[in-house]
Amino acid sequence: MEGLLTQPLARLGERNYRKPVWHLSLRAAPEDPVLTDAQWAQAAWEVMTRTGLARPENDDAVRWIAVRHAPDHIHIVATLARTDGDRPEVWNDGYQVREACRVIEERFGLRRTAPADRTAAKRPKRGETEKARRRGWSEPPRTALRRHVATAVAGARDEAEFFARLQEQGVLVRMRFSRQDSGEMTGYAVALPADRTADGRPVWYGGGKLAADLTLPKLRHRWASPTVLRSRSTSELAARPAEGPVGRSPAEGYHPVSGRHLSASSTRAVLRTIVRQAADQA
Repeated sequence: MEGLLTQPLARLGERNYRKPVWHLSLRAAPEDPVLTDAQWAQAAWEVMTRTGLARPENDDAVRWIAVRHAPDHIHIVATLARTDGDRPEVWNDGYQVREACRVIEERFGLRRTAPADRTAAKRPKRGETEKARRRGWSEPPRTALRRHVATAVAGARDEAEFFARLQEQGVLVRMRFSRQDSGEMTGYAVALPADRTADGRPVWYGGGKLAADLTLPKLRHRWASPTVLRSRSTSELAARPAEGPVGRSPAEGYHPVSGRHLSASSTRAVLRTIVRQAADQA
């Protein structure tokens, strides 16, 4: 059996995936009914069909097996090489697997689980985790920033208060503005003061790099009447700088926050951040 599974890999040669084996475990919840072998077979085919790895009518697909060695789960193993000599596409296969699970849950009356809505938090990369460990941080910056942003969102009534709360927490904030309309803010990025590159620049994370539901458009949708922050005149908190704190021009998206909608304490917090960022740039 092993020989039959691995035969197509030889045809791909150097085009093989670095990890040519695709493995998935499907497990029912303890309270779910015990599925028959035929039902587990249907579940396996649902997964393989949804991912595009194999279909019942397609003899040129990948070779795979499903093994049931306990009443409540199966293992699916496939080699990532099609028998027609092509390499299968597995990009974003997790979302297809999630959709297959929803179909299986409904078909067999299993416990429903959350859909793949792509709003899950982004996991820190290995390098970020190792960096945090080397520096003695309790958690990677991405994780800490996600918590700061989520906390600020929960307590903010509008866009202006959201950014003020972030800066009150000591988080560096960088605004991204439209290239067509320099007064229209289209996004933001955050950084921790202690998290720097080798040349001393802050390591920025856009809202979408923290979680899909923390992008500025998603946050604006969350607020009933979003306040659009604009930088239009020198009468606001500060004049628009010639360059941002990391050597970017205003066209690349760094502008001060307008203070028109902020409380006195929030305005002071914003001013402290601007002064600190100016010092970083000097």
